[in-house]
Amino acid sequence: MNNQNINMLLKSIWGATESPFAETTTALFETPEIRLALEQIEQFLDMRSSGVLCGPNGSGKSLILDAILQRLSEKTFAVTKLSHTSVTGSDLLRNIVRACGIEPRMWRSDNVNLLLQHWRNLGSLHPVIIIDEAQQLESRAMEEIRLLCADRAQLTGKGRTPSFSLLLCGDEDLLPTLQMGVCKALRSRLGFCLHTAPLTAEQTAEYVIFRWKQCNVLQCPFDDQALTLVYQATEGIPRNINQLGSAATTLAAQQKDHVIRQQYVQKALHMIPWMALKTIASN
Repeated sequence: MNNQNINMLLKSIWGATESPFAETTTALFETPEIRLALEQIEQFLDMRSSGVLCGPNGSGKSLILDAILQRLSEKTFAVTKLSHTSVTGSDLLRNIVRACGIEPRMWRSDNVNLLLQHWRNLGSLHPVIIIDEAQQLESRAMEEIRLLCADRAQLTGKGRTPSFSLLLCGDEDLLPTLQMGVCKALRSRLGFCLHTAPLTAEQTAEYVIFRWKQCNVLQCPFDDQALTLVYQATEGIPRNINQLGSAATTLAAQQKDHVIRQQYVQKALHMIPWMALKTIASN
């Protein structure tokens, strides 16, 4: 059954305007922990600090970054975000320059000067560089970031406010990476480290309800037993919840069942073997 047919079933059975667990959904489910992280990141950047946001894969870091971008755009910041980080040091610098709307040059010194001049031209706006999936950065790219942090002294002078803030975002491999070799020097320039955590059982249920509300279904069709199994199988990771929730919803829709019961979640687990194995191991 293709997506168009599934969406027609969702609309006819529950009145959903779209798939509740679609990957294209950009709405951020704000737990108290996420709200606190957003506030803290904003406060640290207000203080011209740099730091790290890390957490498990699928825990919503990219959506948090999108929320940060929206918040910062309403203030006195000029934000440059990079998402493709499997590059060398020189390529990373060129990508930063290009993301600022400038055509990069061949030599590093030229690109550094272009970037510093761009920041001078921003006036009162404070530059922020956000690098997503930073755990993929090679050591040479990490060294390039460290050198760029050192180069900022050319703009502001020793002991004055740094010319830009840096936010590295990555999975749980990022912190060990920052402990290694040349990365230690970069780590010493980072002033904060925040973590995203999986959802609790209660938050998982609230998250599923939230996703259905995003497609105009006010009464969540998952029953309590199904929600409990969703939490046990996904360990509260939003991306996993979306995968399992989508599969269970499709199975219920195919049966034209208005209630998404535990049996549909169990059947959905067989469609996602690695999740099923994790559930069996935890029982």
